[in-house]
Amino acid sequence: MHISGISYANRGFTGKRNISFSGKSRDCFGNSYSNNKYSNEFMRSEGEIVGYNDPKKIPRDATSLTRGTIGTPVTDEALKNMSINSFKEIGNNCYKGGLTGACEYVGELKDYGIKKFIMLCEPKECNILKECKKHKMPITGIFMPVKNLETPQQVQEFEDKIKTKKFIDAVKSLREGYCFVGCESGNIRTKRFLAILKILDPECKLELKNLRAYPSDYKCAQLIYEHLDKNEKEFLGYTKEFEKELVKNIKHHLPRF
Repeated sequence: MHISGISYANRGFTGKRNISFSGKSRDCFGNSYSNNKYSNEFMRSEGEIVGYNDPKKIPRDATSLTRGTIGTPVTDEALKNMSINSFKEIGNNCYKGGLTGACEYVGELKDYGIKKFIMLCEPKECNILKECKKHKMPITGIFMPVKNLETPQQVQEFEDKIKTKKFIDAVKSLREGYCFVGCESGNIRTKRFLAILKILDPECKLELKNLRAYPSDYKCAQLIYEHLDKNEKEFLGYTKEFEKELVKNIKHHLPRF
């Protein structure tokens, strides 16, 4: 099913993370603007400061634009002292974190019970493939864009790299549990993937209630959805009613111009 009538552009965001909105008083999220204590910065996600183009148009409540808290601190004694950036429990015995740090603990994570890694960055960004091979740890790689999809070229690049079999494999592994999912830092691309998962997987067992999905996340979800075949939709548990609501949900959350 193709979702028509939606622009490829996402003009609300730029690759430099500077944000500007065309509306005089409200943006695509319905937030109103006025001068406040946040000056020309606000938080887009955990630990990520984003510059605002126009200091005269600042979100009245900047925290309303955050992704929300994802996961809970690792408490298990065998894991909590590992030097892994953004290391969090995300439910169903799964964890998220930066693969740069996780590379050093693949063996320990395997001994603890982790059965698979899901890599959301380019292989050249860390040594996770080498370490997983060394410890005979299964790993699936899924391309996730760092920048928001703003241009037809960026959309096409992402669409060209969509591998629905790998996405389904990742969904299956996360449903089974004991997975480690992450990008180089465990932040932007990891949160984007989890947001997409929240949108597309009706049986997701992860704790993603507080995770906010942004318009570009919905665009990524739309493109993945349109590439799913009948068998893949059946595996995900799609019904006609769910797909109808899914398409409606995606259309509603994509940016309007």
